[in-house]
Amino acid sequence: ERDKTVLTAKTFRLLFAPDSDRIEKFTADDGIRVDVIAAAPPVKTSTSDHLEAFFDADTRQLSQLHQFGNFHYREADQDARAGEARYFAETRRTVLKDSPVVKDASSRTSADVFEFEPSQSLVKARGNVRSVFESRAKNAPPGMFQSDKPVYASADSLEVETRNGIATYRQRAKLWQEDQVIRAS
Repeated sequence: ERDKTVLTAKTFRLLFAPDSDRIEKFTADDGIRVDVIAAAPPVKTSTSDHLEAFFDADTRQLSQLHQFGNFHYREADQDARAGEARYFAETRRTVLKDSPVVKDASSRTSADVFEFEPSQSLVKARGNVRSVFESRAKNAPPGMFQSDKPVYASADSLEVETRNGIATYRQRAKLWQEDQVIRAS
């Protein structure tokens, strides 16, 4: 019933609490690969140059995972890259920093910071949010934008409600295609 996680790297280090057999911190370096294999596909894979795992002193369970140096995440057609990623086990929240870019089959978004909150079906991006929506349906109904050309969006922040597919761009929001432009707060 539980996901299986496989971690590979060239070097592992375990750091124990003083006078204890309790692991406080686990590090890995060089060629990090983390595969999370769920009962149902797809496999979730992340890679990076370095990894630090921190453990809760009371429960001895993973509390935080920090991957840094060329972080890359892949799940089916979803892809994310950043300088660093931090996963908080208690809330299942993931934060990407250092030039993160998130993309799927039809869009690509960059920002200063991304936050993924799966328990709330929410993705947040803030600071210099830039999106491009590329491949759209060829037989799309007529509308404001042409279906064969990219549509761009920018704002200071973005919230995506993943369950219902609503993306809200806030603060200096702009949506455009060629010379057609919409601006709003």
